[in-house]
Amino acid sequence: MKQAAKFEIEDVSRLGGLGYLVLAKRLDETEFWLNNSTRLNGVPIRHGDIPRALDEHGNQRLDLWGFILLDEADRKKFQVGEIVDLESEPVGEND
Repeated sequence: MKQAAKFEIEDVSRLGGLGYLVLAKRLDETEFWLNNSTRLNGVPIRHGDIPRALDEHGNQRLDLWGFILLDEADRKKFQVGEIVDLESEPVGEND
């Protein structure tokens, strides 16, 4: 069964030779997985992780995620402020 977590796009920027990074604030507590089936608003990602970003009090932001897009051309599909879904299948569901 697919799970969909909600995120709000905060930034889309080039990450050196790795491609484009989408920074997004997590809006809910829905459980999700990061695997080969993971899509950000239908777009495949290469990697996802919590970046080292600080809030106004100097604490690490645990609500912010960074997603590296698999295809650089997909960067145009994301706009700051847009609400997007992160969807994936649990490991073993597609086997």
